[in-house]
Amino acid sequence: MDAPIGGADHRPLLPRVVALLRALDGDVGIATVAAATLRALDGSAIPEPQRQLLVHADGLTPTLERHLGQPLGLRMLRVRRQGSVLMREILLVAAGLDHAVSFGAIRLHLDGFEDGVRSEILAGVAPLGTILRDRRVAHQRRLSGFFQVAARALVPAGIALRDEATLYGRHSELHTPTGQEMAEVVEILAPLASAARGESLSRG
Repeated sequence: MDAPIGGADHRPLLPRVVALLRALDGDVGIATVAAATLRALDGSAIPEPQRQLLVHADGLTPTLERHLGQPLGLRMLRVRRQGSVLMREILLVAAGLDHAVSFGAIRLHLDGFEDGVRSEILAGVAPLGTILRDRRVAHQRRLSGFFQVAARALVPAGIALRDEATLYGRHSELHTPTGQEMAEVVEILAPLASAARGESLSRG
C-alpha cells in the first residue's frame, strides 16, 4: 500500500520531468517536444476524470484498472540499464485491445527491491504497479507535482495520436519505508474519452 501523499518534494518540477525523459531519449524525441509544451499545474486545476486518476498517492495502474473495469498490460518502448539502475519507457495497454491508456517513463533503482520482485521487474511482463500490489511491496510515494503537456509530445515515441489534445500527468518518487530509493516515475494519461473507444494512443 502507498503511504499518504505527504513529504512533497519542492525541487523544480518541470526540469525533473524533462531530465527523466531525456535520460531515455537524449536531446531529441519526447523530451524536446515536452520541454516546449510542459506547464506545471496545481492538482485542483486538472479536469475530471483525470484529476481523480492522478491526484492521490496510489499507483496509477490499479487506479486505471478500477476506472476502466479491466486489467492493464505492459508494452515496452525503450529499456536502458546502467548497473543497478533500470530505465524504461512504457505504455499501459487495455487488455485485449491495441491501444494504450497511459505513457510512463521510469527510473528504477533495483537495489531497492527484494530478489523476487526484482526478477519480476526485469522480466518486463507486468506493470510495476501490478507487481507492487500483488507482491504487497511496502513503499511510500512522494508526489512532486502535476503538469499538462501537448499530445504531440508523445509522437516521437512512435505513438500515433488521432486527436490533438492536452494531456495531464504527474511526477513522483517511490521509496522503501526506511527511505531507500526505489523509483522515479513520470506518468501521462491518454485522452480518456477516446480511450474508451480505442482511439487514444496506438502504435504508429
